[in-house]
Amino acid sequence: MGAHFHNPLIANLVLALGHAECYPRFGFVPASRHAIRPPFDVEDKYMMALVFDPTRPVPSGTIRYPAAFGV
Repeated sequence: MGAHFHNPLIANLVLALGHAECYPRFGFVPASRHAIRPPFDVEDKYMMALVFDPTRPVPSGTIRYPAAFGV
């Protein structure tokens, strides 16, 4: 389980690849609802997104991981 956190003053989104029953308790929804997808096969319910401010733009597309992740 992991999460990639950003400064909410700059970014409007947190993504987490994790437990489908845990993250929704904190407001996460499947990332696909925001047209966000990982660059690998994973069930939709495990790639989660949390938007801080729904009135601000949310990025969409395929997630790009740093080279160190080997993805």
